[in-house]
Amino acid sequence: MQIIKQNFPKYQYAPSTEEVPNETSWTAFKKIIDQRRLAGLPDSIIPQVNASSDVKDMTYDVDQRVLDILYKWPLMVRVNGTAWSEITGQQGIALLDIVGYVEVDLEPLITAATVSS
Repeated sequence: MQIIKQNFPKYQYAPSTEEVPNETSWTAFKKIIDQRRLAGLPDSIIPQVNASSDVKDMTYDVDQRVLDILYKWPLMVRVNGTAWSEITGQQGIALLDIVGYVEVDLEPLITAATVSS
């Protein structure tokens, strides 16, 4: 709070009147997108991430008693939601509504470590 008080006192309290124009993160981002489109550039740049360096296999560490229970009976999950399309540059479209239950019978995974032991 001290940093705000010293450097940005305007933001210590909520405004009592609406500021015009009302700049939001969306309007600021839209201005950047519009400028990039006019220049013939892509809307945004997503940096490439080198996910291959120092990647380690995930370690599964679930108590065997929990696994025994999960493997013994089917697992039932209640589902209620919507699946949406995600196509760059287009508005999302509701593909399907999902309401109901999904039942899964779990079986142990066979891994290289299991086979070699």
